[in-house]
Amino acid sequence: MRVLTLAGVVALTVVPTPANAVVSAPAAWARLSPSASPSARYYSAMAYDGAGHLVLFGGFDDGTGYLADTWVWDGSTWINKKPVHHPSARDGAAMLYDSASNSVILFGGENGSSLADTWSWNGADWTQLSPATSPPKRAWAGLAQSPTTSALIMFGGLDSSGLSDTWSWNGASPGNWTLLSPTHHPSARSDFAMDLDTLHHKIVLFGGGSWSADNLTAQYGDTWTFDGSDWTQASTGGPTARIDPEAAFDPRVGRVVLFGGFDNNANAYYQDTWSWTGSAWASQSATASPTKRDRGVIAYLPSTGKTVLFGGVDSNGSDLNDTWVLNLGAATAVPVVSTTVSSTRSFTVSWAAPGAPVSYTVQYAKRVKASSGSWVNGQWQSWQVVGPNVHSASFAGQPGTTYLFHAKATYAGGATTGYSATATAVVPLDDRTTAAVFSPGWAHRSAAGRFLNTITDTSAPDKTMLLKSAAHAFFLVGDRCATCGKLQIYVDGHLVKTVDTHAVSSRARRLLFAKTFVGTRTHTLEVKSLGTPGHPRVAIDAIGVQR
Repeated sequence: MRVLTLAGVVALTVVPTPANAVVSAPAAWARLSPSASPSARYYSAMAYDGAGHLVLFGGFDDGTGYLADTWVWDGSTWINKKPVHHPSARDGAAMLYDSASNSVILFGGENGSSLADTWSWNGADWTQLSPATSPPKRAWAGLAQSPTTSALIMFGGLDSSGLSDTWSWNGASPGNWTLLSPTHHPSARSDFAMDLDTLHHKIVLFGGGSWSADNLTAQYGDTWTFDGSDWTQASTGGPTARIDPEAAFDPRVGRVVLFGGFDNNANAYYQDTWSWTGSAWASQSATASPTKRDRGVIAYLPSTGKTVLFGGVDSNGSDLNDTWVLNLGAATAVPVVSTTVSSTRSFTVSWAAPGAPVSYTVQYAKRVKASSGSWVNGQWQSWQVVGPNVHSASFAGQPGTTYLFHAKATYAGGATTGYSATATAVVPLDDRTTAAVFSPGWAHRSAAGRFLNTITDTSAPDKTMLLKSAAHAFFLVGDRCATCGKLQIYVDGHLVKTVDTHAVSSRARRLLFAKTFVGTRTHTLEVKSLGTPGHPRVAIDAIGVQR
């Protein structure tokens, strides 16, 4: 913490971090032990369902083959839905929640040959749709929310060869696919990671490979972004080239989080975690990680505020059915609140949280005197409930009052952080306060640019100002100027500091003295002018008393 008195209101502040800040504490993947689970598999499809669950469909089991079961994850266990209707058994389908139709849309996949059917899931059953226009058959394509509309964007995939086309799904009834014509696009590929970076309003695509028959002919380590109209190659750095990594946007850090994958050139499976800053990939420190794997599925569940990873194939070639969640360090879980200063009773309170919150709740409290006589924090009171783009507001306080502020952020689906550490702001007492006793020889006068536009000064020696108050800290605010000189500060009858307020140029509302005590109890502050020869003036603007 640091003390600010730049304009007369003293504030203890914590400097906010940027909204897209790097996670400041290590992340940790945690393996869960749900009471029920889908069987081991890879190349499943998984997406948020818009109603507080993740829905998982199909995949491939080396023992059973292609699968056609539907499961939902409710945040604690998996539930086998057993719908009456469903797509045929397959793996490699593209699937995503569509807000326009309030349903999950599934396209394509393969079951020995590529498919081109479109299905919707309403939470209870699957329905095959019949759009007037449909993309060619494919598997292992990417599907992400458009950064500019409610449409879904699909890119690439694999049929007999790799694809590089971009399609848009408009879910408004009856729903239809539209081929887009961006000027630029990634090379033909499949088996890549792709999701919408909600904070930076761009789809992010990483890696993947191109194939001839069942042979991988190239793998990629490039990153592309789509802004709703065109693709841009954003980076060639970051994770090593790989196929079948898993990625999802985590609003708690405001980043697309990427995990794992397989490097065919090095014959290596990965268990590294990365996050996309909006311009580059950052290696994400993790104190615990899932086992090395590729071909799993990952999605963010808003109702729990967790990124969830399921299944895949490990480095021994074994199919997996484990469930993991990404836990973030506490330092990333709460907003940072700060206060700034002004020459009036009003001051600005600011807040910012990592990631992409949908709203903030800001509360304030006062330091109050309890019936026992001790000073305690009063009850928290509601002050601001605002959207994600509001990060500050003006607060009008009372002189001589100590205020506390804290904030929490709410993310999509209702997941919330805890309240932040408090920021403290003190509105000082004006020089005219009756609590300050000035000896004869001081002049009280109006003065523009001072706290509440008044100042009390003297050019005579041995003039005193005495203030007795319960305090955790005292702050003295006054002028520095060419005619200003020395003063002495006494606390509880003891000389603690001699302050020289002389300056070449005049500067108002300067911090002249500050002292903090252990706890809050009664102390006496005394200021004595010394009548410095040639520049004797001493000017008091405000006295800060932090409770």
